[in-house]
Amino acid sequence: MAPGAQFTVTLRTAQASGAIGLFGPHDLQVGSSIDDAIAADPGGVRDEPFEGSARIALEISGGSGYDVTGVLGVATDGSLTVIESPVYVFGDC
Repeated sequence: MAPGAQFTVTLRTAQASGAIGLFGPHDLQVGSSIDDAIAADPGGVRDEPFEGSARIALEISGGSGYDVTGVLGVATDGSLTVIESPVYVFGDC
């Protein structure tokens, strides 16, 4: 979790009960294609730690160097499966 955050929001579905749509930055939803995420922010940072999966910085909120925070998307097989914020987009591990 990002420093000073009181809570983290994690989206694992495109809709809440009652069909309320849940959106991340650039109007992306869980289920959006990774290509849509990259098109929405061509300068976004993408990391592919495992074959078939990718992490992409959907929005940079603050910090610098090893302490950049923002909104992180996780994609599996080409589609966003998780959107989470605030998180370290980069962190001193």
